[in-house]
Amino acid sequence: MISAADFVRLPKVERRKVLRREVNFEVAYSADGARGTTQAKQLSEFGMLIGPVDHPRLLLEKHIQLQFTLPGQDPCKVRGFCAYVTPSAAGIRFETIPDDLKQKLARFVNEDSVKAAQS
Repeated sequence: MISAADFVRLPKVERRKVLRREVNFEVAYSADGARGTTQAKQLSEFGMLIGPVDHPRLLLEKHIQLQFTLPGQDPCKVRGFCAYVTPSAAGIRFETIPDDLKQKLARFVNEDSVKAAQS
């Protein structure tokens, strides 16, 4: 008979295809009359997790305008689509994003992983 002690715990593996960075900066959002200001929690060059959001289900499957400023950068305006929600947050997939901003986002997201690798 196999016991629980016979199993080996494997480290948690990141399954995402795109690198995400944990962040904490202010984001203004608006979608179909719902608007507010909250925090960016995760960022990739393709999207952002925002929260807390009072009623995230109101944003689900809606087009959303986001306005934020990356540390040390100029303010950004991005159009996105709310792809998923949690009880207090919303996952936004960027839709229309200029190439130069996409490159800035990629550099910003990758900067954190480079610093971690050098530590």
